[in-house]
Amino acid sequence: MHRKDFLELFGAYLDVQELSSCAQGAQILSITYEQEHAAMEITTVFPSLLEKEKLGQLERKISSALGLSSVRIFPKYRPDQLSEGYFSEIFQELKNRNKIVNGFLEDASITLEGDSVIIGLSHGGYEILTQHGCDREIEAIVREEFSKNISVSFDGVRALDPNEEIYQEILSSAPKMEPPVIVSTPVSKGNGAKKGRKETKIGKISFDISDLPFEPDSLSVLTGRPIKDKPTPLNQINEMSGRIVVWGD
Repeated sequence: MHRKDFLELFGAYLDVQELSSCAQGAQILSITYEQEHAAMEITTVFPSLLEKEKLGQLERKISSALGLSSVRIFPKYRPDQLSEGYFSEIFQELKNRNKIVNGFLEDASITLEGDSVIIGLSHGGYEILTQHGCDREIEAIVREEFSKNISVSFDGVRALDPNEEIYQEILSSAPKMEPPVIVSTPVSKGNGAKKGRKETKIGKISFDISDLPFEPDSLSVLTGRPIKDKPTPLNQINEMSGRIVVWGD
């Protein structure tokens, strides 16, 4: 199959010598263009390993020059080119794919023995990485770029130390959520209150429930903020209602 030289086709759009030199000798395997989204994918064989940052610069230059919404370059290398030093670029690709990585892979050691890769963790995160399939995704990236099947496992410091700075960074980046308001099961009028274990009342219902089918003092807030607003009928709710209280199944 005839391969097209990368610079012969796109060299005119790379006005920076550094970008042209990193694509020297690269051969295009295929080009896919999606007209509806003005997106292009270029599968390219590179003679030497390329940093993801440089790859991103190539993509942005070509995208801007051709007026496309996006350009993705999928690099291909020889299987024997896979090295321990390239795994920092694989970790970057993992982040680009929106995998939950955070700082768990920072300072990680890499041991490459044949088709086995052991990643020695320095900041914990073993359970999070494996639960989100990061080991399988790393294997997929290597398979896509190097046409090589490997087995990835994590070792080293598996548990996250709460005293480490990275632990605090992860906590601070997590979304803040208010505790949900849970109301105990009300006692319907006419049925009588069922005897049972007494529940601790953390909050009270402070609005008038006289027109609702509940016994007075039969409602309590188990957790969260006290409920002060009277329920709004569902047929009166619209886009301007804002925060409201409702009741029912």
